[in-house]
Amino acid sequence: MAKIETGNELRFGIVGCGRVVQELHLPAWRMIPDAKLVAICDSSQSSLDAVSNQFPDARCYISFDDFMAHSAGLSFVVLATPGVTHLELGQILLAKGINLLCEKPLALTLPEALRLCGLAEETGVTLTCIHNYRFKENTQQALRALRRRQLGDIVAVNLKFRSGSLFNDEIPWRRHERENRTLLFDFAIHLVDIAMLFLGPVRSLRFVDADLDSAGIQRVVFGTLHQNG
Repeated sequence: MAKIETGNELRFGIVGCGRVVQELHLPAWRMIPDAKLVAICDSSQSSLDAVSNQFPDARCYISFDDFMAHSAGLSFVVLATPGVTHLELGQILLAKGINLLCEKPLALTLPEALRLCGLAEETGVTLTCIHNYRFKENTQQALRALRRRQLGDIVAVNLKFRSGSLFNDEIPWRRHERENRTLLFDFAIHLVDIAMLFLGPVRSLRFVDADLDSAGIQRVVFGTLHQNG
């Protein structure tokens, strides 16, 4: 595993400059004095300009190949492109020995995720995926109660995510469910991650069931057995 020295300036790049980066990533990175954004890349000039306006000293690349050609000296790269691109771009970054902080989902299939993890191990770099909902205060409060043994035995976790309409989302790729698996991998994956915090690692998958409700919306139910019983 590549060691990232703390206490030294961490020069990093971001690939993908969409709304999540503009609204969530950039304010967070400003709070870390040792982290310096030095390179940004996006195929959309308007998204690139939006981030460049906030970090005018960062080098701008509309081509990923150009970004990679000038990636020497980066401590790590944040990959914040649509999930369907993570395997292709992630493999390029990891193969060059660059530490990678990847937005969720890490990949859209288990074999693809294992391929990225295997490549990170081969090249000796750090690969990690962003799951920030586990750090929200309501999640942390529940975890503290669990650790104090205030919740008793957990047999089920029920989570709800409230958001605006997905059909009015201005991000085009999110409307292509078959390609990007938006509902599960871009939204519900947060809830799956939180559920795993409370239920523990999965021992086995007991059943998968799917049906359509009265409104024609598909529902999928997973029955899992966890290592803690």
